[in-house]
Amino acid sequence: MKNIIWAISFLVILSSCNQKTLKNTIDKKTEAKTVAKDSGNEAKESNMINEFTTRHVFIAELEKTEYATCMGMTSMCPKECGNSGEFVHFKTVKYIAHLGKGQARQEKMDHYRIQRSDYYKKPLTAPHLNVLKDLKAGDQVKITVEYVYDTTKSVVRTVEHIISIEKV
Repeated sequence: MKNIIWAISFLVILSSCNQKTLKNTIDKKTEAKTVAKDSGNEAKESNMINEFTTRHVFIAELEKTEYATCMGMTSMCPKECGNSGEFVHFKTVKYIAHLGKGQARQEKMDHYRIQRSDYYKKPLTAPHLNVLKDLKAGDQVKITVEYVYDTTKSVVRTVEHIISIEKV
């Protein structure tokens, strides 16, 4: 019995040390490496560097808008979980910049989707969603999105932030 308690205590201590080490590694400001780029403007790219794992800037064409419900994995599904509603689907036409210095979402995206309403078809209130309501199939937009580490919780996760959406 003592061996089991000792082993569990050791694993808990080891786990907390690994989380602190990971958080310290993420918090350090390191120079970003350019994963892929289509323009040769180094000064413009270096001004975009901040604490993110990957930043995507691309031109996308609206393919369709559809209503979808979540997979029903929680007691809040599908009405209150936040993963059901109207989604706008885009196809990537051209990448303008693709910068990365982490391991999240390193590959370029062929398709991208954004939720614009909830389960009850009530529009969401993010500032970038105003551009989406007037778009029709075939319209093109410039999307800037970055993935950042959320270190505020006990488990470090990657969170998607839409920086801007502009009609082209």
